[in-house]
Amino acid sequence: MPEVIAVLLGLRSTTKRTWPGYWDIIGGHDDALSVNLKKKLGWCHVGLDSLQDSKSDNPKFMEMLHHVYAVTSWQGGHPANVCDEHTELKWFGIGEMSLLKNIADVEYPRFARLAVTGKT
Repeated sequence: MPEVIAVLLGLRSTTKRTWPGYWDIIGGHDDALSVNLKKKLGWCHVGLDSLQDSKSDNPKFMEMLHHVYAVTSWQGGHPANVCDEHTELKWFGIGEMSLLKNIADVEYPRFARLAVTGKT
């Protein structure tokens, strides 16, 4: 039986300059990831496993290196939208993510597959 995962995405506020009204990952850059998860979701003491580094093939972006992590533990209960960056939070399966017309990066489903299988 294949491993099932869910990816938490946030629907970016229409007031945001970058990707307004698009589903986006909840994240940050490098060591800021744990800080951003607390600031955006109310989570603290986050356990992270580094899964994969992958270059983006999305022509909308300059070449980017994405660091894919699995959140393995946290404190703070269910994720809550505790900032104004997103108007909604929702868990998506990989197939559901692939069907989104308003996803900030079409590479996100591929990154999720990499996280589970190690293959694109």
